[in-house]
Amino acid sequence: MLRLLLVRRRSRGRVHAGAGVRLGRGVRVDVGPGATLTLGDGVTIGAGTRFDIGGCAAVHLRPGTTLGRRCVVSARERITVGERCRLGDEVVLMDFGHDAADPERPVREQGLVTAPVAIGDDAVLDDTVVVLHGTTIGPGAHVTTRSVVTRDVEPGATAGGVPARR
Repeated sequence: MLRLLLVRRRSRGRVHAGAGVRLGRGVRVDVGPGATLTLGDGVTIGAGTRFDIGGCAAVHLRPGTTLGRRCVVSARERITVGERCRLGDEVVLMDFGHDAADPERPVREQGLVTAPVAIGDDAVLDDTVVVLHGTTIGPGAHVTTRSVVTRDVEPGATAGGVPARR
């Protein structure tokens, strides 16, 4: 409870949390001006998890969702995680990537491409899954360990691999 109070105070009103939210040790929350983080009732965040939310981005973790240890949630537009989802340890959610249209230009000079990430209710992401921008994981879907999600996963489907396939 004390950790949550500290996060709320430091965020200057940009973090909203429901009842029963639990934060593990070492959770780091960086929410820039104009951005928001909303944690639904009963959300549990594992130790060492990091939130990096910039621009006018919005991150919503719906009620009953659990994030494992050392997860990374990095947003510049929008990330939504449905109700009762289980994300394993070291899961990475990113709603942006570098614009690599011109291979002659250095990466630092290229812009960012953003697209929302959505994870449906009751989805399960095993340990070390990476979910990239513009993807939707349907309700009840399961993504196996060490997968990289680069395109949508259908509701109720099991996907795995690099890139993740049904």
